[in-house]
Amino acid sequence: MIFKVNNGEDALKIATEIKPHLIILDVMLPGMDGIETCKEIKKNSSLNKTIIVFYTARNEDYSQIAGFDAGADDYIVKPIIHEFLSVGLEPY
Repeated sequence: MIFKVNNGEDALKIATEIKPHLIILDVMLPGMDGIETCKEIKKNSSLNKTIIVFYTARNEDYSQIAGFDAGADDYIVKPIIHEFLSVGLEPY
């Protein structure tokens, strides 16, 4: 099942309710950005094992470091070929 939300607050709320195996986040979200959302998810004991992958246009080194420091398991920079995204997510 796939859920789509448009901001970090809703992502956190839905994740808390459904306890997903994998979350794909963008760094640039309105309100609570993806980095803060990731940190909040990883703080939650019922979600801290959830796999988080950033899929974002932010390709600066500092953005990638911030993503991993927040607890992300992977960081994929747009644009990519969609088949690559599928193959890249297979291990998860």
